[in-house]
Amino acid sequence: MLKLESVALELLEYKVSEYRATRQVRGGVDGMWELYGHLSRELMSLNQEERTRLETVSQSLKLISEGAQGSAQRAPDIDALVLGDDLDIELDDADVAPIATPANRPEERDEQALLKRLAQRVWWEQLDEFVLKVAAGWRA
Repeated sequence: MLKLESVALELLEYKVSEYRATRQVRGGVDGMWELYGHLSRELMSLNQEERTRLETVSQSLKLISEGAQGSAQRAPDIDALVLGDDLDIELDDADVAPIATPANRPEERDEQALLKRLAQRVWWEQLDEFVLKVAAGWRA
């Protein structure tokens, strides 16, 4: 019988390999981390071979998050942005505000990914409680 976790693991492996080949994948890195989080929660339903495969994919996903493997989506270059041909704007260096950059260090990205997984876990727990309350009301 086909298990959902086995299919999810295969999908995660496919997404990671496609992303490493610099192709677009639906959901991007966040989607892959979500799928990994689901598989991590269901770790006990995986056999030893699938756990080993998950660990391998986990390492690849961490490398992707650190930016070591490159990214399928490059941030647009500031020179590539065009406001319009009819605009003539001159800015002094004093007029330019600093640009907020996303987390660049691997530690920050790891922390953000961990916080996101924690928030998702809390959300699922709250959803489970709500569903149980609604089901109890229906049964009553």
